[in-house]
Amino acid sequence: MYAVICARRCCFKVIACPKCSRQLPDWAQVCQFCQADVKAVPRPVQPKGQNRASIMAPAAWIYPVYYIISGYFVLGGIFNLIQGISLLNSKDQNVMGMFAYIFIVIAAVRILLGIGLAAKIEIVRGIVNVFCWISIAQGLLSLPATIGLAIVIGPIGWVGLVVSIFNVISAGLMIYLLGETD
Repeated sequence: MYAVICARRCCFKVIACPKCSRQLPDWAQVCQFCQADVKAVPRPVQPKGQNRASIMAPAAWIYPVYYIISGYFVLGGIFNLIQGISLLNSKDQNVMGMFAYIFIVIAAVRILLGIGLAAKIEIVRGIVNVFCWISIAQGLLSLPATIGLAIVIGPIGWVGLVVSIFNVISAGLMIYLLGETD
């Protein structure tokens, strides 16, 4: 008698202790609850050609998509950098100067986050996870207004709606990819 426990990607089989009936990992030799000897308990059979590593391995598409979205962060940062530099070169420096520096700071942060994601730096992955949740919340909260603008403005509003939906979906995908590439 055994069961399969799946929490995230960490699938492992369990056995039941004959004395206290608690669930134990299939590699246990002694019950951690009642100290009963469980060496004689039958173990689940692993299918041929499959080991624990192959069960826990992420799908083949996970890493390419992860690195594509990391590159998307870097490219977005480069785009913000170009915007900031073009604002610095604008004619009205009083108003645009402050926005130019904001764009340049955002650009630097996005580029660093993209590089940190590609290098799999844990703190960066945590920061991106938080930013993705904020992006989802922002996108969902602004969705009614974006739909209204799409109806009123027309084609430009529809482009804004599509971009908003894309941002929500890409943020959700990035949260999933961060979990799968731990």
